[in-house]
Amino acid sequence: MTDASGLLEPALVERLLERSLAHGGDLAEVYAERRSGFSLALDDRGLERARNGRECGASVRVVAGEATYFGHVDGLAESDLERVADSVASAVRGRSGRSRALRALERPEGQSIERRPEEVAAAHKAELLRECDDRARALEGRVAQVNAGYDESRQRIQVANSDGLHVADDRTRVRLGIQV
Repeated sequence: MTDASGLLEPALVERLLERSLAHGGDLAEVYAERRSGFSLALDDRGLERARNGRECGASVRVVAGEATYFGHVDGLAESDLERVADSVASAVRGRSGRSRALRALERPEGQSIERRPEEVAAAHKAELLRECDDRARALEGRVAQVNAGYDESRQRIQVANSDGLHVADDRTRVRLGIQV
């Protein structure tokens, strides 16, 4: 289940925080992340090393005095998240902690993105690298070799804790590099 951030619904997050503090603790925290990336490389006019990847996961952390208990799960399935919250809680021994109600989800003011990089065809990105190669080689024949690389990544995160903090961020990065 997801909210507008594309990760976890607030009701699920609140349940996970409560479950994490079931056996005690001073603070519980839930962190969820979804990442994707794409990269291309052009080496001496040859296109190579095209990579595309996605991953997502979450973690639960409980702080109890001087000790910290941590669990991680790949994916964002509700049953897996509940299992990791219960696992972390079982490691804590003390009286049950309380979680405050989550505040409204906060999102920082970020850069506006006119067109998401993942919406641009890979062929267009490869053409951009070829154009970089052509322009570098056009420098009066002084360039013998050109390496160009394109990388993009998107990272969406959501963090909430038992003090009521609830924030999300969506970070997009694009990098173009050229070596001559």
